[in-house]
Amino acid sequence: MKLRIDLEAELFVDAFFNARNQRTDLSLVAGDRRIFGYDNLGGWHRHPVDGPDRHEDCPAPTLMQFLLEVVSLRQRGR
Repeated sequence: MKLRIDLEAELFVDAFFNARNQRTDLSLVAGDRRIFGYDNLGGWHRHPVDGPDRHEDCPAPTLMQFLLEVVSLRQRGR
């Protein structure tokens, strides 16, 4: 399953789930670079907006939690 939500030019939400290996990836993408997100490759972790290449261990987010965080980031101008 793959879902893409265009928010504005060059900014979109990408949600991906692979049922075969149970991989999930939730990302906010600007241009061609993830600027925030979560995934479970190697265990659940968060990619914070102030360091999207960092991994911060976390519990599994819901899609709603992720989308609410995206809305909050956009309201703060990130």
